Amino acid sequence: MKTHSIIITYNGATWIERCLYSLIGQDLDNHKIIVIDNDSSDETTHIIKKQFPQVTLIETGENLGFGKANNIGLRIALKEQADFVFLLNQDAWILNNGLSKLLSIASDHEEYGILAPLQITKNGELDRTFKIYLHGSKTPGLLMDRENNLLKEVYQTEFANAGAWLISEKCLKHIGGFNPLFDHYGEDKNYIHRCRHHNIKIGITPKIEVVHDRPQQKKIHQTVTALSRNIYTFLLIELINPNTNRTIQISNSITLILKTLILYHNFKVLIALIVALRRIRHIGMDINEAKKMQLSFNSCFINNTIE
Repeated sequence: MKTHSIIITYNGATWIERCLYSLIGQDLDNHKIIVIDNDSSDETTHIIKKQFPQVTLIETGENLGFGKANNIGLRIALKEQADFVFLLNQDAWILNNGLSKLLSIASDHEEYGILAPLQITKNGELDRTFKIYLHGSKTPGLLMDRENNLLKEVYQTEFANAGAWLISEKCLKHIGGFNPLFDHYGEDKNYIHRCRHHNIKIGITPKIEVVHDRPQQKKIHQTVTALSRNIYTFLLIELINPNTNRTIQISNSITLILKTLILYHNFKVLIALIVALRRIRHIGMDINEAKKMQLSFNSCFINNTIE
């Protein structure tokens, strides 16, 4: 079984050693580790070159964002006929030979295109954002089984972020890479929308854990640029969701706009909203054409006709 692990770095010197050591320490025979660096200005690439010569380092020379950078690694994995691709954030590390165990579960449950380990903090608690994905109908039964110490190997879920994903070759060939319309954030939600459209299951494996070293509190105050990017991302997710019709897409988008205005009700948010809407308009996409494009995204991706 051939496995490729892909890490996207941008000024990740704080975490990269622990991240890479966690992958190098896996009990795997045919495992290639690829780092795509988005033009880091710190010691990230120096650390990799000096301490991890066995890692394939690709320096982009620019910040491509999460999706476009990952697409470079995903193409390599396809070209080299990897059976599975493991995406791991630079600020995360997998515990206790978890990747080897994850691959074993994937082999036993081929109906799942993506498997995601449980994300925890450095203190061993459930990651605040990841815990949201486990509630109620989003991942039925997991939290209750966890409390009762009756965990199964895998639970079907509506969503898990791409901080740690194991993607099967079959899924990658069917769905393709990340949509390059997204900068950073939203790519994973769009990818799962496309998986669900093709009836490909997404699973969470709660017995396998990844430490995700990120802030557990959301930022209350954001710049106009950050707000605009977030609004753009949320609107784009809705407008090219292949699982909803145009009426629902527009309705959800309007609801989002109104909620944003009510929540913040200040001039800064109004400016951010205008910038985001102009950017959506600048894309110049007809909604239905966008759906057609991304539903045939796999052939475009594999044939190297998109970024």
